[in-house]
Amino acid sequence: MILRALAKRVVKRLLTVRPSQAAYKFVLRDLTPLLELPHAAQVIETRRFTSLVRPIVMPELPARRAVVLAPHPDDDAFGVGGALLMLADASAALRVIYLTDGPVDQVEGLRQDALASCAAVHAEPVFLHLPLRNMGLDDAAVTALGDAVTDFAPDIVFTPFLLDDHDDHRRANHLFSAAFADRALKAEIWAYQIYSAVVPNVVLDITAVAERKRALVRLWGHASGNRDWAHYVMGMNATASRYIPGKGENYGEPYFVVPSEEYFHLCRLYFAAPPSRIYRSDSYRQN
Repeated sequence: MILRALAKRVVKRLLTVRPSQAAYKFVLRDLTPLLELPHAAQVIETRRFTSLVRPIVMPELPARRAVVLAPHPDDDAFGVGGALLMLADASAALRVIYLTDGPVDQVEGLRQDALASCAAVHAEPVFLHLPLRNMGLDDAAVTALGDAVTDFAPDIVFTPFLLDDHDDHRRANHLFSAAFADRALKAEIWAYQIYSAVVPNVVLDITAVAERKRALVRLWGHASGNRDWAHYVMGMNATASRYIPGKGENYGEPYFVVPSEEYFHLCRLYFAAPPSRIYRSDSYRQN
């Protein structure tokens, strides 16, 4: 029931367009089939959603100050590298908050990769040193993340999509919403894609910086996983070209974009479910 309720809430938030939300425009063709989907996971993975809602394509970002929440070192470049390059070209102020340091045997290498990646987009790196696959919701973690975001006064906060298929990515949103349970955040949330498909209402056309993003991803020589990450990431962005008009070799970054209060509503609804239904890792299922 909680997942069905979340699916309906996602749609309701997408359909609620206020005067201050003029950027969240899209074409709705048919709502009924989407509301019949019983689980939020189906909302995320189904391709039918894109036949019901047409995301807007944006050639630039409306921000002067942006923060990226990266549960792992490399999520920033992989998920929002195109956006970061475009913001850097527009002289926006950028901060990347790395929640964890990555695997113990790769910490130093990943830190050097993070510094190189941030230097490439003129971003300020912040390391919270939270434990991998065991990020707590204790007061210290909540305060550290809340302060790191609030102190920067961002227009936009990038975070992995709420239902992304990685426990640390979901936990990052759990922690993010907890950090702003008792404090305000006047910013748009741009939830980005890493593994699972995003329910996109905005697609950023990154075609002009695609090769630079490929090079940015290749800076992460210590990223874990036995795969060519640049190939994976750019392939994911090539798939998003389905939203971009034209027959050229286009690339896009898909985002679920809503004001912060809207996003936190979804987070609190979702994380009200028992941890055993949200997480796979024992460390998260138990608290």
